[in-house]
Amino acid sequence: MKKIITLFSISLITSYCFSQGVWSQMTTCPGSARYRAMSFEVNGKCYMGTGSTGGGISQNLKDLWEYDVTLNVWTQMADLTGRPRTNATAATVGNFGYVGLGSDNNSLLTDWWQYDPALNVWTAMANFPGRARFGAAAITLQNRIFTGGGLDSTQTSSLSDFFAYDPVGNVWATKASMPIGVSSPATFTIGTKGYFVGGATNGSVSATTQNAEYDPANNTWTTKAPYAAGNTFSAIGFSLYGYGYMGTGFTGSLTDVMYRYNPVANNWTQETNWPTGIRQWAVCCVSGNRAFVGTGNSTGGLLFSDWWEFIPAVTTSTNQLEEQVNGSVRYDENTKEIIFENKSNNVALNIYSVDGKLVFSKTLIELNEHISWNHQGIYLIALNNNSTTKIYCR
Repeated sequence: MKKIITLFSISLITSYCFSQGVWSQMTTCPGSARYRAMSFEVNGKCYMGTGSTGGGISQNLKDLWEYDVTLNVWTQMADLTGRPRTNATAATVGNFGYVGLGSDNNSLLTDWWQYDPALNVWTAMANFPGRARFGAAAITLQNRIFTGGGLDSTQTSSLSDFFAYDPVGNVWATKASMPIGVSSPATFTIGTKGYFVGGATNGSVSATTQNAEYDPANNTWTTKAPYAAGNTFSAIGFSLYGYGYMGTGFTGSLTDVMYRYNPVANNWTQETNWPTGIRQWAVCCVSGNRAFVGTGNSTGGLLFSDWWEFIPAVTTSTNQLEEQVNGSVRYDENTKEIIFENKSNNVALNIYSVDGKLVFSKTLIELNEHISWNHQGIYLIALNNNSTTKIYCR
């Protein structure tokens, strides 16, 4: 196995702003630059692999790379045992990652593989029961993987069938079909629900703004507020602190926009744009409360192997924020102070660095208090052991 080690560092690209998140560049993956790859997370580590370095079958990939989010280190792992592929489907349950479907350029696939990071081995599992396809989307809820959509060999219209995979029994079950057929939508989960947003509706890349919420408990779909950036496919999607995030992709042309979805208000708010310009077919991985995005392509066949962390400015849903903070928290860059206003008495304050280390702690006695803070960087403010907000101090 190859191991690449780089000392942890943060490069802040976006301007100072409390209402939007910050992109922070991490260690570039030493594997080939690629697009149409897949990713998943197991036990706090991110895994990225497969995809393509170009248009031909010889340029399809089957490699796998592990990213240690604590050390900012990439390690090459065992190649996928199945065929090299693009637009595969991947998800995680427990201690295992699952990868399958996709295209090897000659044919579409229905195979399904389990990856064990502890042993660094791949095991063939029960094949996907639907038609062979690429661009199917997946989420994990209730210790099962729910996947569907995608394009079959006809590519006339995207599929809407939907299935659940139970890794304990290694069995598939048919579920309620998606509201419309889509391929390569963005996905994320919030609480007990999954969201499938946007996606191509046919092989000619006509796309949709649909935001379809799936409830596995009732096996039902509900249409939510449409994606604010317009008809989009090949975008990234992830969730942090009860919010969904979606961005990049193809909206008639490639884009760098990002939006945040609030499931309580059922609305979208524009976020900090992707930091390096227009892009599509990237991958994303969430480890704990940290989201990472990388790879993909831009115009002219430009491919990437870079890797970025997104650090949100909002760390709780609006209704949760009022319950947990009962007041406001802000940083005054002129006085170099963290200011707490109109909060409760006797609140336990903990301040953490962006890598999770406790750097300051005290009990706030007064309703309004100022903490001298002459430190640059991004910090997590927790009151009474509740994660409330991140601040950017400069």
